[in-house]
Amino acid sequence: MNIIIEIYIFVCAMLLLFDVVFLITKNLKNRKFHPQKNKLKNMIQIELQNYDPAVGLSNKLKDFLENKIEKTKNLIILQNELERTIRYKKNIQVEIRPYILNKIDIYLNKNEYEQAYYAYVVSCFDYEKEKYDEKFYSKFLLFLDSKSLYIFSNAMNAIYKFADPYLMSVAIQKVNEKNGFYHSKLFVDGLLKFDGDSDRLNSLIIDDFYKYSALTQDSLLTYFRLKGANVDKLCLDILRNRKVDDEVLYAAMRYFAKYPNEQAKKIFTELLQAEETFWVEQLLAIQALKHYDEPLVRHLIKEKITSRNWHVRINAIGYLHNKGLGQDEILNILSLSDKYTNEALLHYYKDDMEISKYIRDTMSAINTEQNKVQEIESPLVLAIS
Repeated sequence: MNIIIEIYIFVCAMLLLFDVVFLITKNLKNRKFHPQKNKLKNMIQIELQNYDPAVGLSNKLKDFLENKIEKTKNLIILQNELERTIRYKKNIQVEIRPYILNKIDIYLNKNEYEQAYYAYVVSCFDYEKEKYDEKFYSKFLLFLDSKSLYIFSNAMNAIYKFADPYLMSVAIQKVNEKNGFYHSKLFVDGLLKFDGDSDRLNSLIIDDFYKYSALTQDSLLTYFRLKGANVDKLCLDILRNRKVDDEVLYAAMRYFAKYPNEQAKKIFTELLQAEETFWVEQLLAIQALKHYDEPLVRHLIKEKITSRNWHVRINAIGYLHNKGLGQDEILNILSLSDKYTNEALLHYYKDDMEISKYIRDTMSAINTEQNKVQEIESPLVLAIS
């Protein structure tokens, strides 16, 4: 047993010694074989630390930006140090940015990894106060033709920050051409961060809306809803003409659940009155009508509390609960003897001890009465038979 323990301790000691030797060797090799990298990193650190906004970039740093960042490894070192910089960071970025953007022709001809990194670096700058010419924009859009998701995604992140509605409109067309290549959430989140003229961008989107694929249309309607954009006219047109896929139709209905509209209300009440209305549309109609407490709306939604679809039923009960239910209405609902509707009632009133007790007592009384009726009817049925 002692021999096994000694062997185990020896092995652990050797592994520890190996790790120490490995780390020392690696450090020495880095110093020996990458002196230029360390020297370059130190130079950039010193220049950024000594930056004076009244003087601007030093000649040494300008020379580096002019002649060295064509190599991706140097651009990586520069970006890493920029990200660590705290003092005068914005001023430094504004001065360095043109040097990096001027290298676009070189990076367009590099491999996918290098292109993706260049697009990432471009996306790290702010562009609030400075617009670039169409020549640069047209070149940058070439990154969106890439088959690499990393290049595409990083380029889109930069375009959101360019704050140009026309450029953004072209980028949306590129997203549409990819048809699902770029994830919807990334797309919507990016549009919400767009810093430019949103009204102009929204107008451009609406003009081309029916040219886009269903995936793109769905994403754009989600963006409009989260952004709070006024697109009542577009969504009403979708509801009336139904020239879109179902998911896009549902997205337009969700928009009115957040932003009520009288014309949309009429459409939703008609949907609830039609027997053939699909359950998803019934559900979304109920959610959109939550803003209204009118006799017709209340009546139509009340009819859905015994729907065969759980989602429709629970939302109908939720609507009635939020609008306030009297004891007589609760009794009328309970008298329908629908198990799932009763459970939904209990769910909504679980925190109200008084009403919850009333519902349980009433359910118990109704069940007892029904059992008595069945007991009376059973002998009669047997006698007749």
